[in-house]
Amino acid sequence: MLTYSRPRLPHQRMPSLLHHRHHHASPTNTDYDMIIYVGKEPSIRTFHAHSDILRDQSSYFLAALSSRWIQRENGLIVFRKPNISPEVFEVILNFCYTGQAKLQDKDGAFVIELLVSADEMILTSLTSYIQKNFTTAQLSWLQDNCLEITQFAFQYPTFLSLQNVCLETICDNPSILFKSPKFSSFESTILLGLLQRNELNLSEVELWEYIIKWGINQNPNIPKNPASWNLNDVKAVENSIRDYIPYIRFYNMTRSEFQRYVWPYKCLIPNDVYDSIMTYFLMPVFKRVPRVIQRGTGAQSRLINWEHLKYLCGWIDQSDYAYSIDKLPYRFELLMRSSRDGFTSESFHQLCDNIKGTIVIMKVTGTDELLGGYNPLTWNVNTDGRTLNSFIFSFKSGQLKVPCVSYIQRKFAEKAIYKFNGDIEVINFGNGDLRLDYNFNESFSCSAKKTSYEIGIRDDSSSFCVESFEVFKIINRNE
Repeated sequence: MLTYSRPRLPHQRMPSLLHHRHHHASPTNTDYDMIIYVGKEPSIRTFHAHSDILRDQSSYFLAALSSRWIQRENGLIVFRKPNISPEVFEVILNFCYTGQAKLQDKDGAFVIELLVSADEMILTSLTSYIQKNFTTAQLSWLQDNCLEITQFAFQYPTFLSLQNVCLETICDNPSILFKSPKFSSFESTILLGLLQRNELNLSEVELWEYIIKWGINQNPNIPKNPASWNLNDVKAVENSIRDYIPYIRFYNMTRSEFQRYVWPYKCLIPNDVYDSIMTYFLMPVFKRVPRVIQRGTGAQSRLINWEHLKYLCGWIDQSDYAYSIDKLPYRFELLMRSSRDGFTSESFHQLCDNIKGTIVIMKVTGTDELLGGYNPLTWNVNTDGRTLNSFIFSFKSGQLKVPCVSYIQRKFAEKAIYKFNGDIEVINFGNGDLRLDYNFNESFSCSAKKTSYEIGIRDDSSSFCVESFEVFKIINRNE
């Protein structure tokens, strides 16, 4: 009998999160040339397969079923996989034959186990498929176990999409990591990946404090107070955080923040960097370093950034005034995100009804086009909304090249927020100016046609579906 296993990197399993499931074998067709025994006693399950199909799917099977390794009994190839659960292997085998994997009814732990097994068998197309087809429930599980999954995912170079999901989750809510007892043990490569992201929702001075904390904790014998450090202490902390310094945006700090939080640790900053910062803060006439982009999106958003928010705040005020990033009059509090909460009417009304002043933002599937609308009233499944302050908008390229806003026309103000079929529609600005039906990530479920608002926000009047969706409560910072 043959047992073949691809060599693994150490510490790549998560026993606390992965668990196995076992079922009785089901009948298969009779023209197979291969018997596969999967699992361990007493729950071994037998599968029948065609060796040519498996060889075609991955180099793992091509090697395992080569003349060097192959074993036969009674004219059939015999293959054993004791380190995989039968249910996981059933999904893998089905994917080899059909190119599809049914993940809708699987929990997050199962999907991670499947991902590990697919990687072991060098099924590149399956690992890519799994990472692109996480369900809402599985994403929620990933978020609940974010730190453990993040450390696990970064041990696999092929799990780029999973790594990205984990980093996005931390960027949205940095306290998951930075206020965790596990923070000091997090790998430097993961922290470096976070520092390079514009959407990390931390102020620059907070991030600097955390990096200093991480560097000191890597050297537990060093005093916490930098005033007590000797030359060796300085060198040790400096070596720990050297790779992070280029990604700290010191120019986005205020002068007082720099003086209070950076100055005590000036010994850790390279001389040329420190001299440039001091020139910037102390000699304004010589400022030649442009302020780099503000970190974070300002709205815990994966769709919009600070530049989008500047437009949205102006449109809410029906003003052409260009707000600066540090003086935006509104905060954007996340109420709903499709990757976390789904795309259905039930989710929307459960999370967003009876909240006054909201903005919806969506990304059109297969494009960089961002659409959305502002409702100064509350959402309600049964009633129309009269207002002159609502608007719909588009960032047609997703990069602000052609921002477009359209306010409700006065003569149609009675139905600015229009509900003529509450059982089907989720959102309807005007009479179809921006409309989303029940499952708005399904084909032909959304549309945008000019009727009640001043101008159309799409050049294309055909129906579309949405691949990402967010809703925010708008909060006046002065109230």
